Amino acid sequence: MHGRLLPPLQLHEFTAEVLEEAIEHHLGRLRRTAREERDKADRMAWALAERQRTALHSVWSWLGSERALMGAMPAAAVEDIDNALQRLASKMPRSAANADMLKAQRTERVKAEDARKAERRESRARHKRMMGLGPEE
Repeated sequence: MHGRLLPPLQLHEFTAEVLEEAIEHHLGRLRRTAREERDKADRMAWALAERQRTALHSVWSWLGSERALMGAMPAAAVEDIDNALQRLASKMPRSAANADMLKAQRTERVKAEDARKAERRESRARHKRMMGLGPEE
């Protein structure tokens, strides 16, 4: 029941962390399935669930040990992940439940951006006046 070996997989740290969480969730589901099959006295279904759980547990253990060997994620990688999440968060679709909140957030962002642009225009105009490049008023 081993089958063929897959070639080595290369995963990013963030992906490995997400995969570890998914495996933990699935391990719990397989444990519940094995208990249900045991209670039904279905030996083959119980054996299959136990074998799947054992195999998945070995992948989970291997993944955890590899992440432990790598150590903590570098600060630059954490910053990249945060930036990617912020970009994705800005694309969240509107629904009936969050429409008002998102409209208010967008209005605030637009006002902040307009204020930043106005400040930048004023700074450029001030610089031109100081350098004698702008039209005389």
